[in-house]
Amino acid sequence: MNEEPQEQLKEQPIQRFDADSLGVLTTPLSLRGFPPWLIYFAALLGFIYILNPGAGVIEFIPDNIPLIGNLDEGAAFMLLWYGLVEYFEGRKIRRNYRLHNLAAKQEDDLANDPHIIDV
Repeated sequence: MNEEPQEQLKEQPIQRFDADSLGVLTTPLSLRGFPPWLIYFAALLGFIYILNPGAGVIEFIPDNIPLIGNLDEGAAFMLLWYGLVEYFEGRKIRRNYRLHNLAAKQEDDLANDPHIIDV
């Protein structure tokens, strides 16, 4: 009986860290349906919250509450993170999409041009 669980453990592949496991953190929110302006606005709000212009007077969750006191700062950092991901990755994806559509449109225009003669 002791050998069966050990054999099952030996047969299972070892899970390694890969970039696909971070897809939630590295995929632009615009690919999930959010408009880019909303993501940038949320990132700006998160950045302002992190700067703490009210000197701690305005806090959603007071920091002196054990275990949950820093959740609002964590949420602000996540908003900022998604804004940065949107800026770098989302911009790159939108640019490649526009270039691909432009190239496809040019190919269609060339294929439908009556002045071009196939030889």
